[in-house]
Parts: sequence; structure tokens; C-alpha cells
Amino acid sequence: MDGALKLMQSMNALVAVRPGNSVKPDERERWRLTKGLPDVPSSVLYGWLYLVKDGGVATLLNPRAARS
Repeated sequence: MDGALKLMQSMNALVAVRPGNSVKPDERERWRLTKGLPDVPSSVLYGWLYLVKDGGVATLLNPRAARS
């Protein structure tokens, strides 16, 4: 059961990718976030990326920051 839970958690991710066809597929991903994501996403991008989880927990991300 523990392995199934880990698999489900790894599938839920917010991923930033580089647009365009000239970028190699393995180099398109800029960053990936797997923690602190809402169950029902309704994010807002207004300079920064705003995410709100159930219970009012908010996450603010700089979409230009490159993270692995």
C-alpha cells in the first residue's frame, strides 16, 4: 500500500515547459513542483503563479525561476 501511495503522489505535479518545437524533448522541462499543490487546480498567473489549496493554504511561485 505504501508503494501505491508514493506512486499516486509522484503523478501529481505542476510542470513548466519551454514552448516551441526547436527544443529537444528532454530539455523542455524548466521546473517541476510536486508538493503543496491543490487537489482541484485553479491557478492564476499574474506576474507570479498563485495556487490555493483546500483550507486556504496559498503557494506563490516565480514562474521564471529555473528549478529542477
